[in-house]
Amino acid sequence: MVKNGHACAVKGLSEQSIFGVEYNNPKFPRLGIESLRLSELLGRVPPGHFASPQRPSFHLLMLFTAGRGDHFLDFRRVRCKAGTLVHARPGQVQQFVLGQKLEADVSCCSRQNSSFPRFRWRTERLLEP
Repeated sequence: MVKNGHACAVKGLSEQSIFGVEYNNPKFPRLGIESLRLSELLGRVPPGHFASPQRPSFHLLMLFTAGRGDHFLDFRRVRCKAGTLVHARPGQVQQFVLGQKLEADVSCCSRQNSSFPRFRWRTERLLEP
């Protein structure tokens, strides 16, 4: 549990277990935006990298395209399937659940990128089939 008592995918979680993640596009570091598949993102780092909750400093937009599973956003379970759209804003806590058979189109956009819309989505899931 975290300080506010919300559940998450990791038992015994504390505020110190949540680590910040900075934006890094390895192909074009100065571009500030990147689009890739979830499987590509998960394969880019060691397996344990996504085992704990993270607080990205960038926008993370995921449109799930295949499979069924869960994702956590601010310690709330989001049930994902093809057509589910999840937006994690900078500073929100998000967590991948490892070992699921999910695929998604992922867009990462740094806060400094002026091409990203300057509005806030008020929902975790914008599209559902």
